[in-house]
Amino acid sequence: MTTHPDEVEKGSKERTDEDDGFREALVALFKPVECSGGTESILDSSDEDFELLIHALLEDPEEQTDDDILGSLAALFVNGGDHSDQCEVDHENSILEALAALYDRGEQVTASAVAEVTREAKDSLAVRQERTPVVPVETFTRTYTGGIRFESSNGLEFVSLAPMLPLKVSQLKCSARIFHDGMEIRLHNEGCLMLIDDSFKAEVELMSVVPVLQAGSFTQAATAVFRQLRIGQIFVDKVMAYRDRERAQLLATINHIQKRAATDPADAMQLFSVVQRSTNLNYIDFCELLSNNSATPPVLKEQATKLHQIEEVTERRNRFLWQFHVRFANPTHELKATLKEFCTAVVENRANSLLDMAPHCLREQLKDVPQRSIFRMHDNDVKVFHDLDQVLNREIFQKPLEDLAGRWINRVKALKPSDAIVSVVNPIYFSLCRSLEELILEIVSKTDHNPEELLLSDRNGWHAMKTAIRWKSETSLTKCLQREYFFVVRLLKHFDPASDNPKPFDYKPRRLLGGAARESMLGSLFRRLIGQPKQNPLGFADEFYVWFCLLDDVLHHVLPDDDHALDIFEQILQNFVQLLSVATFEQMEMVRVITHSIGRFIVQIFLFVSSDKAQSYEDKQILQAQLDAINRTMLGADSTKFFRDLIDVFSSYWKNRCGIIENIPSKNALGEMEQIKKTLLAIVVIALRKNVGAEHVISLFRCLNDFIVDLDDVCFDWLIKATPELAMNAMIDLKLTKPVDNKWNGTENQVYHVIEPKKFQQMFQVLLEGATCPKHCVIEVISTLLGCIHFQLEREHWTSKESLSDSDQIVSSSVLISSIRSTLIYLREQEEYVSFDMFVDERINPFCKVVETCPSLSDFVKRVGMIKESFCYMRKQNEMSVAEALRMYGEQNDEGGFNAEQLQQAYEQYSDQFETYMAETVPEEDVKAKVAVLTKPLLESVQPILFKEWSAEFKRTEMPKILAGVAAVWSTMVSADVSSTGKYFKPHCIQILCVLRLLGADSGEKGVSKHLAQVLTGQGKSLVLALIAAVLALTGHQVQLVCYNDYLVKRDAKDFADLYDILEIEDAVKYGTYGNMVEDMISPEIDGKRMGLRSFVADLLLSEPESSQPDKPGAQVQENSVLLMDEVDVFFTKEYYGTEYYPGAFPCVPGIDKIQEQIWNFVNHKNVHDAQQLTNRIKQYITSPKFQDKAQFNQFLNKGSSYDLVVLRGGKNVLTRYTNKSLFFEQLERMIHAAISVAVDTTRHIDYRLNRQGVITYRDGSRFVTWTIPGYMSVFNYFRLKQHDYKAEVGFRQNYGYLVIDCGSLSYAMLPKAYPLILGVTGTLTALNQYEKAAIDRLYNINRSSIMPSFFGCSNLAFNPEENFTHLATKPLWMGKIFTQAHAAVGANRAVIIFFYDDKLLEEFRAQYCGQFDRLQVLTENTEEDKHEHLISEAGVAKTVTLATRGMGRGVDYKSSVAVEKNGGVHVIQSFFSLDVKEETQIRGRTARKDNRGSYELIVRDADLEANDLLDEEETVTYAALDAARAKLSLQENKDIAESIEKNEVNHLTTMEYLASFFK
Repeated sequence: MTTHPDEVEKGSKERTDEDDGFREALVALFKPVECSGGTESILDSSDEDFELLIHALLEDPEEQTDDDILGSLAALFVNGGDHSDQCEVDHENSILEALAALYDRGEQVTASAVAEVTREAKDSLAVRQERTPVVPVETFTRTYTGGIRFESSNGLEFVSLAPMLPLKVSQLKCSARIFHDGMEIRLHNEGCLMLIDDSFKAEVELMSVVPVLQAGSFTQAATAVFRQLRIGQIFVDKVMAYRDRERAQLLATINHIQKRAATDPADAMQLFSVVQRSTNLNYIDFCELLSNNSATPPVLKEQATKLHQIEEVTERRNRFLWQFHVRFANPTHELKATLKEFCTAVVENRANSLLDMAPHCLREQLKDVPQRSIFRMHDNDVKVFHDLDQVLNREIFQKPLEDLAGRWINRVKALKPSDAIVSVVNPIYFSLCRSLEELILEIVSKTDHNPEELLLSDRNGWHAMKTAIRWKSETSLTKCLQREYFFVVRLLKHFDPASDNPKPFDYKPRRLLGGAARESMLGSLFRRLIGQPKQNPLGFADEFYVWFCLLDDVLHHVLPDDDHALDIFEQILQNFVQLLSVATFEQMEMVRVITHSIGRFIVQIFLFVSSDKAQSYEDKQILQAQLDAINRTMLGADSTKFFRDLIDVFSSYWKNRCGIIENIPSKNALGEMEQIKKTLLAIVVIALRKNVGAEHVISLFRCLNDFIVDLDDVCFDWLIKATPELAMNAMIDLKLTKPVDNKWNGTENQVYHVIEPKKFQQMFQVLLEGATCPKHCVIEVISTLLGCIHFQLEREHWTSKESLSDSDQIVSSSVLISSIRSTLIYLREQEEYVSFDMFVDERINPFCKVVETCPSLSDFVKRVGMIKESFCYMRKQNEMSVAEALRMYGEQNDEGGFNAEQLQQAYEQYSDQFETYMAETVPEEDVKAKVAVLTKPLLESVQPILFKEWSAEFKRTEMPKILAGVAAVWSTMVSADVSSTGKYFKPHCIQILCVLRLLGADSGEKGVSKHLAQVLTGQGKSLVLALIAAVLALTGHQVQLVCYNDYLVKRDAKDFADLYDILEIEDAVKYGTYGNMVEDMISPEIDGKRMGLRSFVADLLLSEPESSQPDKPGAQVQENSVLLMDEVDVFFTKEYYGTEYYPGAFPCVPGIDKIQEQIWNFVNHKNVHDAQQLTNRIKQYITSPKFQDKAQFNQFLNKGSSYDLVVLRGGKNVLTRYTNKSLFFEQLERMIHAAISVAVDTTRHIDYRLNRQGVITYRDGSRFVTWTIPGYMSVFNYFRLKQHDYKAEVGFRQNYGYLVIDCGSLSYAMLPKAYPLILGVTGTLTALNQYEKAAIDRLYNINRSSIMPSFFGCSNLAFNPEENFTHLATKPLWMGKIFTQAHAAVGANRAVIIFFYDDKLLEEFRAQYCGQFDRLQVLTENTEEDKHEHLISEAGVAKTVTLATRGMGRGVDYKSSVAVEKNGGVHVIQSFFSLDVKEETQIRGRTARKDNRGSYELIVRDADLEANDLLDEEETVTYAALDAARAKLSLQENKDIAESIEKNEVNHLTTMEYLASFFK
């Protein structure tokens, strides 16, 4: 055991003659010895000095024992420094050996013994010296002051003793400079100071100077000093202070994790798992454990790694200092106390968190369970109980779940005590409960049983009903349901969480495995005798094998016992097994649904397999084609997903085939009904023959299934107009017809309902011989439209002679079926028509025309879509009069802000002129001719007139006529396919009022004022802006139409390109984003050529200056320039008008790619992380022969001319002078810092990705883009991600090999300021706060606004802030609530879209719940563009859950399927509270669009509210309170934005001046 010098005990012993002899003998040890270089004393001193040493050792004889003397002598020879004299070392070793020998003898030490040992030591020394070379020796001298100075052999170290001086300051009597273990130690005599490097300063005391005086060398002197030194007061200890700060930070992080454990337990549990693996930790071991453990939270790991290095350095130093002062021990009590408190808190927090998550049935029974036992419960187990409680039907499962909870708790209590968290609930249990619930509800709907009868529960578990199920009528489907029910209950018993059943599921497949795989009877008997459970023959997890068993059981009991009965389904079943073999727990719900679907699919269509029972030849063809389609699908990359969807749509088809198609003829006795059935079957047969991908087949069958369901709702009543009076009266008397009670009663347009169709036909021929029997209009419409679908499926060429591929036929037919389906609801309008011929024409002519005349697939899709919209739109456009529209407008706007009378006059001018234009007569087939007829007078009548010169009269009379001409041209173009019915699209009166209002038709002032208008989502903002743009362009203006979203910009530009082209204004109207506006600003056009700031800056570096400069460009914004802003509210957010755009030049310089590769090689592979060292290495590299591009690089580097660049310094853009050489070395420094940062700081790694092409991308907001380049971080993150086989250029994108040259900055807020006229529309104008409105007025002088009413009437959106807002305390509860609400909507056969704040939270939710949704998809800004449209269309399909990020909550038009609309529409869940109410409004607007149905709810987490300063401890959390808090924050944010705009404006002007310097 090591003892501290302060604790050495001193003993005394009575001195004897033997002692004197002993001590005299000791002197012999220190006699001079013969070295190879001459006679040398170990002390290198005079005899006088030697006598002084002996005297000091042997003084105070009463106080020192012989053992003390031996110990002191031995201590003199401890190695405390460098030994330059080998003779001296050998002599020391000999003495030490002798001393050790004497010391070991203890009581037997005598003078004779000492003499003997002395002789042996000297003999040993003589032998050593024969082999020892001569080396320099340490020096020993006297100083002129009478002191003694010891110096090391190299002269760098010394120990100096000096006599006391007459000074008032305390004196150490010793000075020294000693190097020890990498430390420089200095002792100062005056002041008694000890210094170590520049980090330690203390007052010290030398306990005794005698041992130092006795030293014979520097080494001995240094050792003696260290032995006698004691630290008194410590003044400075930077090492300990630094270590203590880092320790405090580490402990503070642990405490922070502990405090957050209740709301964010992930980090706490990770740390807890690390701590529990070791006990009695010190800091070094603890930090090493944290650093090397993957479970350690990243921030803590980074701190621990840093502290570990500090601790090791400090520990080495403290081991040296510990001999001088006990303070340098390494206490760990604070660490242990912190960890103990942490572990206690984590156990408590986790237990409370689990209790919070636990449902009532579980929570009540956990009250008496110790926290440590609750802690050991697995989150997933409690989550399963929570989800079951929330999802399952309470009427059925309340008592069973309570019983299960009690039994499960008993099992948890019985587990052996430990800190391990054990999961005992199998993930499959939730899916099995879902299946049982669905089966019980289906059985209840087909029997007279109560739900309680079908699920019995007691302390032994759950049980099926004891008696057989009594079906109202027994079919193959009911047999299937019965087998599934009993088998699922059996599976629930096997996976019961309350029972410890480690055995695999014991089931013998009887139908789905061949004989070779079946177990022999003898083998089965042997296995049962020895108690060995049977391993499943497929070799995959029990959780998936049991679904195979369920299907096998159903098919075995429901289908005939025929070895070949399943032959036709062999490939499907093989595909099913393949799916099970690769399925993950994330796909559990999909596996469950597929299993039930396949079973029901097979048992229901088995009827059509047997030739003696087949309904038709077409059915057998359809079945075989469907099976072939499924088989083809399993060869593709997305086979699992498509397999599921194909089974789903085909199962739905056969359900519709049996329940609807088969019954079509019974809807009306006329023979044409049978033909409708045959045509439908023929369409299915033809579609399945096409060689197309599974996604096209799925899409077509979804459309077809929806069509069949809606067709079932069509009323096939035969309605006729009056026949000759006598014949009609006879028909009525015979009760073959009856009058219909409607508005035509008693008029010549009276409508009659044919009651007995066949008898009516017969009687009609009798009574009106030779007359044509009235046609059945609905049958004619349906037959004709089915004929169009049939024709399109077999069509070979478009009218342009372009061939149709199979996929073209399927895609075009799908959209045609969908469009026709949407019109079926309007068949009920027949009785309201005067002319039934017009009724038929309106419904069939548009479709017939588009099928007959389309030149391409894109044209077909567009035109059919317009037809689909026309049926609803044309009815809406005439529902509201202008007077009603103005009344509604007046209710939402300040009456003093507009003139209703003048607006109505202007509208009447427009309306009259519009009708005049539309009355122009041309052959109806020639739409182009009619457009030309309309366009010519319009273009001839319009004269250029600047908006500033528009008089009040012009705005009320002439401008509306121009608008009417534009609207007429647009209407004619888009109504090409519906115009044959005498109807056409036209702008709604509210849209026209919006245009008139924005263009100042009701203003008595001259000119047009800046103005913003609110047009609700889905109500034609794009058309409003296009009409305004056309009117302004026709009157001589240049129009810039701008929007934040590139997709919307391209869509609208494409939609209205033909209109602008026909009106000859295509060059006067330009669409773009705000980014496009900035680029245009810094890249002016001169003589038709773009000359940009980026290219100018690149030329400064790469080219010699030109003698002449280009001419100065004209102003981009002229007095006739107009800015039209779509979604204008987005511009007034911090992401745009509060920020700047930073253009950059990225010139590729020869050799830069190799230099950047070299930097990364040094940093990543050679671990060079010192910036200066790395700089030196790169400088060496670029001058070495290894640098292949040295010549070209030097040419760039030594380019003589200098130039100015705009550099951001202190937040301001300033001009700075550079040469290529000075610029390069500045850029090199930035590269090096970026490379080191990428290598050592992992926190930003998530912001970089490689895209599919291998191009580096950066997270800009929520999107990963290639065009935002944050300095050189992208370059070195590319190297990090790619690892090898680097490619500097991929396509037109550079990954590295370029310089990053800043080109100033431009303020978005400055973009609109130059425009003399700004008009804008948005769906959320009312959401602008008072500060935003004031800023709009102050910055842009926009002080007029209009709130346009909805022309769809009141919204169908269901949202009540009192009922549809929920806040939860913890993340598990928050996610659980989202899941519960989403599951409820899915259970109602609706679609759900869940919006998350970012993709990280989205992924957390997906990872937890993906196994519990059948149809789950992810849609973010980073989703590949070619998948966007498909995912958006899928989002409205029944039972689909779409997880989306907030960026997908604006500008995306989600559609809903028929089934979804029937059940309430799309349900939107927003999982965060928007700080900008406009964002919330937009997300809410993703459902219930136009006149669709939908609902919205807000589910938020308290931690997020707190992080955004939205929570007030004294106020109840309500939607209203949060909305008020949001408004306050928004006001403050806008104040900050206003300040930044002022600063940004200065930088903007500097950049524009810099750009101007490149021109004359």
